[in-house]
Amino acid sequence: MGRERVRECEQRLGVVIGLRTSFDWSKINFKNLRVEYEQGRITVPKIAKRLGISTTSVLRKFKAEGIKTRGRTKLVDFRKQRRLAYILGVIHGDGWATFCERTKRYEIGLASKDKNFAEKFASALQDLGLKVYFGYQKKRELWRVSANGKELKLWVDRNPLPNFKEQELMVAYIEGFYESEGSTKNIVFTNTNKERLLRIKVMLSKLGIESRLQGPYFNSGGTEYYFLYVLKQSQRKFKELIKPVNKYNSGGG
Repeated sequence: MGRERVRECEQRLGVVIGLRTSFDWSKINFKNLRVEYEQGRITVPKIAKRLGISTTSVLRKFKAEGIKTRGRTKLVDFRKQRRLAYILGVIHGDGWATFCERTKRYEIGLASKDKNFAEKFASALQDLGLKVYFGYQKKRELWRVSANGKELKLWVDRNPLPNFKEQELMVAYIEGFYESEGSTKNIVFTNTNKERLLRIKVMLSKLGIESRLQGPYFNSGGTEYYFLYVLKQSQRKFKELIKPVNKYNSGGG
């Protein structure tokens, strides 16, 4: 099909057909475009519309660059940074972000005996635009939260350790992590990842909260774990800043 014929069809159908050699990718900042796509901020059809080319041309370019496309995966609203920080904190604790080989799903999830905690996590996922399953597993006596979220799972993989600079985001992450791994008797975090607890210790220090790391300890199976204690003189400030559900109602913490 010649160029004139292509333009005639485009005008009549109101679409962009595009030719293989019709677009010069060197004229745009493809690196930034790639980041936008991989962070879920834009879709292939919207890229095609922005550039005035066909979706086929975009897909062809993505294939050449080794970029995996999302298909119809639900997009995540990555603008909601506080929600993301909270969710990352939960996942770094008792939650999970994984790929299930059996179902071929990218799953974000949590199982907890605490209904209020599970509801809060489910609400955070819904606020990002994900469709969430929420239910009670009677045999295990657990509330289960599950969402299909490939983009969020990939984002979690890119953030194995917290690296937040703003106070609001540090507070949100610590809140989620403490809800997962915190004690109700004392303000103490427990985790197998020493580096993660050290990052939390640094964030607490920036918030004016003193803490102490202890360990390693080993459970009956030989797994190594650590404790991060909030010192007594900082516990009031911790409670003023961090507002986890159902953590300060029982025990002496």
